[in-house]
Amino acid sequence: MVDGIKVYDKFYDMITEHIPASKFNTKLMKGGSIKVNVADEEVYRMMTNIILEGRYAWHSYEYKHTRPIRVMARNLHHS
Repeated sequence: MVDGIKVYDKFYDMITEHIPASKFNTKLMKGGSIKVNVADEEVYRMMTNIILEGRYAWHSYEYKHTRPIRVMARNLHHS
């Protein structure tokens, strides 16, 4: 999620200079935010470098394959 984008075309052009458009998808959200989905980890790293160089405010969610699995067990005896 990239926040505070005023001119979408400028942002999109900056990304497509380094990454082919087939490797990522963008979706405009409310409040000037853009949701960016990437194809793989390599493209993710390239995208974060571009966003950091542009000094945009952004945040990312955990990658499904790297986050820990959480399990809850119920009705087990205390011993």
